[in-house]
Amino acid sequence: AVVIPDGVTRIGHEMHGRAFAGRDDITSITIPDSVTAISISAFDNCTGLTSVKIPDSVKTIDPGIFEGCKNLKSVTLPSGIDYIEEFTVSNCSGLTSFTIPNSVTWIGWGAFEGCSGLTSITIPANVTEIRNEAFSLLKRIEQEYCLGDKLSEDIIKCYTHAFFFLLVRNADSRTMVESKNKYIENVVNHLQKNFKGDITLNELAKDCSLSPEH
Repeated sequence: AVVIPDGVTRIGHEMHGRAFAGRDDITSITIPDSVTAISISAFDNCTGLTSVKIPDSVKTIDPGIFEGCKNLKSVTLPSGIDYIEEFTVSNCSGLTSFTIPNSVTWIGWGAFEGCSGLTSITIPANVTEIRNEAFSLLKRIEQEYCLGDKLSEDIIKCYTHAFFFLLVRNADSRTMVESKNKYIENVVNHLQKNFKGDITLNELAKDCSLSPEH
């Protein structure tokens, strides 16, 4: 177990990070309310880690803090954080669900990439940007995305990239690559011809070809 001493304000060096990266002997982390920032890759590949709660005092979370923590099952983010950085929990295959705080407005590149055990995720209505491959290679989520509200045209275009490898289910990598251009074309055509106000991702899925089978 790692207990961060009270009074510490940042975990890891501001530039170099990786404070506890690769420590497979760490099974738990206690973070005090004095901490306001967590540096890049702070707990990268801590494969013994199973759960983490980050206190609300933390306002800055750098990329990749839990990347490759394959046995991580539970992560609680600060309630006031307004973004999820690149590769925050990428390749955390032990995660089965994840709740994104309502304060979050954007989700970074590859944030949940390769979380192959993830079956449930809640995306709040405040999210206005989701970057490429944020949810790629999530093999088990199917039709339910639990979106908090309806989406604007701009965010649907973001979802097109972010969810592509998720939506093309049960296909080998070659089929996915060959299908991508056609999929993007279908979505764009649909938006150009039929977009009249807000639409949810599930509504979009009913009208566009989202897998090679259709």
